Amino acid sequence: MIDFFVTKYRQLDEFVKKRRRLETGRINIQDQGFEIIPPKRNRCNASSARVNCINAFKRDLFTIDLICFELYQDELDFPMEVDEQMEGWELLLAILLQQI
Repeated sequence: MIDFFVTKYRQLDEFVKKRRRLETGRINIQDQGFEIIPPKRNRCNASSARVNCINAFKRDLFTIDLICFELYQDELDFPMEVDEQMEGWELLLAILLQQI
C-alpha cells in the first residue's frame, strides 16, 4: 500500500516539475548584455554593466526551492526576475560574476 502512495507521489512530483519547466522563461545572452524572456510577459533587454543591485532569494515551491535573482537598473521602475530553471541561467551567472 505504501508503494502505491510513493509511486503516485513521484508521478505527481514529476508532473509538477515538467509543468514548471514549460512555464519558465529563458535568458538569451547577447554581445552587449542579455535578454530576459518571461513566459507570460514582455521581453526585457538589459546590460550586465547597468545592473546596479541584485537581490537573491529562494522561493518555496513546496517540493523544491527555487533560487531567484531580482536585477535592478536605474532606468527601469521594476526589477527583472530570473530563476535557476530558466534556460541560460548558468551563462548569466558567469557574466554577472565577471562584473563583480
